[in-house]
Amino acid sequence: MKTLAIFDFDGTLFTKDTLPYIGKAWKNQTTNNFRYYLIYLGITPALILYKLKIISRKTLKSWAVHKFHKIFQNMHEEEIQKLFYSAFLLIKPYFNPIIINEIKIAKKEGLHTVLLSGCYTGLLKIIAEDLGIDTVLGMALPFKDGKFNSQAPIPFINGEEKQKLLAMAFRTENIDWQRSRSYADSITDLPILRPVGEPVAVNPEPQLLKFAKDNQWRILRG
Repeated sequence: MKTLAIFDFDGTLFTKDTLPYIGKAWKNQTTNNFRYYLIYLGITPALILYKLKIISRKTLKSWAVHKFHKIFQNMHEEEIQKLFYSAFLLIKPYFNPIIINEIKIAKKEGLHTVLLSGCYTGLLKIIAEDLGIDTVLGMALPFKDGKFNSQAPIPFINGEEKQKLLAMAFRTENIDWQRSRSYADSITDLPILRPVGEPVAVNPEPQLLKFAKDNQWRILRG
């Protein structure tokens, strides 16, 4: 029977948000300042609505990710992988050392480690290889004839979608969910925190902090 240790990325393993760092790496790689700022201009209305508390964080992230996909327009798969590696070098200094240690503990105890995120799979695989994580589940970019396919739909992955990815990936495995662990920072990640016997709230936002305290979950800060 397999036991899992599931790690969210943004806000959990990575202490910041990924998209600005991919954007910075893209700007450095292409030097296309106009397109860079045009894409961020498209995200601004949602950011304003979020700050005014008119839309949720989930809606903001969905909007931002949808607009951000345009950054890959006309790029070949090799160019995108180069971009993801450049972004990895920028974000690695901001990995949460507490979570790095939790990954090491999980591996030492023989748990199957999973990096589960709404982030791009290509970037997550680079991170997983660096940290020795066993399985990556994330948002896969579509390609056609070796180039990014802007016409293909890219489902936004959050909350319940993460749980579906997890269930699909291990559908043929005998998983001991009671002995498994899951680490996340947001209330939207409850679908991947609730199924395990050891849910861990990492630098939790207020809603998740209250939920974790009410349910006597382990809380990690730092």
